[in-house]
Amino acid sequence: MKNVVGIVPAYRPDFKLSETVHAIVEADFLEHIVIVDDGSGASYDDIFNGLSIDNNVTVLHLAVNSGTGGAIKYGLQYVLYHYPDCKGVVTFDADGQHAPDDVKKIVECFTEMPDKTVLGVRDFYSPEINIPLRSRFGNRMTELVFYAFTGVKLPDTQTGLRCYPRKIAEMVTQLLHSRYEFQLEALMLAVDKSALEQVKIKTIYEDNNKRSHFNPVLDSIRIYMVFFRFIGASLFCSVLDYAIFSLLFLLHGTVLSSLVISRVISVMVNFVINRQKVFNGKGHFFTQGVKFLLLAVLLFAGSYLGISFARKYLGWSPLFSKIVVEVGMFIVSFLAQRVWIFARQDR
Repeated sequence: MKNVVGIVPAYRPDFKLSETVHAIVEADFLEHIVIVDDGSGASYDDIFNGLSIDNNVTVLHLAVNSGTGGAIKYGLQYVLYHYPDCKGVVTFDADGQHAPDDVKKIVECFTEMPDKTVLGVRDFYSPEINIPLRSRFGNRMTELVFYAFTGVKLPDTQTGLRCYPRKIAEMVTQLLHSRYEFQLEALMLAVDKSALEQVKIKTIYEDNNKRSHFNPVLDSIRIYMVFFRFIGASLFCSVLDYAIFSLLFLLHGTVLSSLVISRVISVMVNFVINRQKVFNGKGHFFTQGVKFLLLAVLLFAGSYLGISFARKYLGWSPLFSKIVVEVGMFIVSFLAQRVWIFARQDR
């Protein structure tokens, strides 16, 4: 356990930070603790100076607020350089939401499974716990979307209590985003590059979580932009397919040949992008290619029959019919690729 270093991003903290850090230092299960002052300002110097007295604690200062992700990445850079022998890095919050014994529980679990990313997961479903509505609703929505895109059931996608293996911590420092979307992006990186281990922890919300710096509108948009980027590749191929189909149909007026040529081109582009950028497929290239080709044939048949039906019985134009039909085909395609073609065995 002494091969794990702790990182705490702190923005305008109160006495709870000192209580948590002192309790963890006394428990003596971390090699060191690095606190990153995320541009809190001079009025908070007393809190940070009081913590820096301890030899087991290092306080780093950022001149301006960089967000949770920016503070964590800054701390990770420091830890990875100054502690080359550390096996893992555990992050936890400064607002008292993570109890010292829960931090210890996560580190103990990581010690037993040093190749996994260990997450402290809160219970957002218990009616006995008074969880703010914005936290309960936001986490449930993100849980559903996260499962749809990764196949991993995780009830607490925004947990700040995480223990990363060193190799994952190194990759996390390269993430571009720095605010609330960072936590979700780091989690998706961990899903792709390692296995996850979930450990239930206490769900602590004091004063209705008033000290949270989470903006329900702006930060929710930042979080879901991570998912929007994931479907961007598929949407690009859909636009490419539609553009080629439209051009060929306007030139020749034949639905079948226009659909075949546009689909062949878009399928090849789609397979490469989806395998490498969307689903990060690690399986056999040839096997996945055959499955993808079979799916493309089935989707092609569905598109042709759907467009023909809409044109003949509904009186719709082929160009409009293709838009409507392809929306349904897009959903079917996404689900088939996630659960059949590019599914990971450790799901």
